[in-house]
Amino acid sequence: MKSPCPNVTLKLFPASTSLKANLTTKSLSLTGSLALPFLTPLISFRLIDAFDIPLASDTLTSPPSQRTSNPLPWLMKFRISSLQLDKLPPSIEGLPLSLKLLSSAQKRFSTGLGTMKVLISVVSPEEAVEAVEGGADVVDTKDPSKGSLGAPEGPLLASIVRALRDVARKGIAISVALGDDPRSEVAMEVALVAEKMAVDYAKVGSLGLRSISEAVTAYKDLKGSIDGLKLVAVAYADYRTAKCLSPTDVLEAAYKSDYDVFMIDTLIKDGRSTFDHLSRAEILKIKGCAHERGMLFALAGSLRLEHAVSVREIGPDVVGFRGAACNGNRVRGKVTRDNVRLLVSTYKTG
Repeated sequence: MKSPCPNVTLKLFPASTSLKANLTTKSLSLTGSLALPFLTPLISFRLIDAFDIPLASDTLTSPPSQRTSNPLPWLMKFRISSLQLDKLPPSIEGLPLSLKLLSSAQKRFSTGLGTMKVLISVVSPEEAVEAVEGGADVVDTKDPSKGSLGAPEGPLLASIVRALRDVARKGIAISVALGDDPRSEVAMEVALVAEKMAVDYAKVGSLGLRSISEAVTAYKDLKGSIDGLKLVAVAYADYRTAKCLSPTDVLEAAYKSDYDVFMIDTLIKDGRSTFDHLSRAEILKIKGCAHERGMLFALAGSLRLEHAVSVREIGPDVVGFRGAACNGNRVRGKVTRDNVRLLVSTYKTG
């Protein structure tokens, strides 16, 4: 069930062109749009992934230094976790906004500016412990023998989640792969187990979808059948070879389906990475589109240590690994804490 939204109003005071918000929580997500009196037409603006620090006061004000065509650049001074301004109609006198309290899962998954979260995909409780000990921020459960997003069996997922509950440090999120085809019965079955086990996020692919409208139908059907999971729509960097929808099409479908995260991965695991199929400029553009639509952006796809510089320059919210965390390949190899620790240190600090 979704949390009820407390009443919060964000006001624009034309006399001083300052913005003032009365906030009732230290972790929040605001949604809305604002028409500035000196800018036309209506400009939607947003800020996601600001620094997550305790608020010193329940009232924040910050006047802009000057009026520019870039709406409210000074809003970056607001150090609030996951502030998102988008989608709701404006008010002439001010802007009424809905305040959606972040669940603990959302807070764990959200990131600070310039801080990537590292996701490690595991296939057993033992690997889950290794991922945690190596410093993973997100532990993802999958069965790589069944494909890029191979879904684990329900009992295996449950055993991994129980192991993580025992050893996970505060702040770790748990995700699960539901499969490459969102319309499969397996996707729904695993999603229901994940919901029961209080998993935070579920990833689902776009294999077999032929149009944006078909993807929207599939994504909404899945979302409508579960209530406690945040959903991640996964597009494939090698979509041309795999004959799948393009990342931009999947992103549009995910946005229309109200998904929480957009991820790029590779479908065909032949050693080629996401960067062998998409340029850094293309990925940056897709990341920007995801953020503009209020979604977190995750990047995966046979990424290795040598991709760290390029990935840090792109700055995804989450970067995901399986093969690079293993001794051996992604199917027969095993995740080790040393490999995870090396990935975390390389990707986060260089």
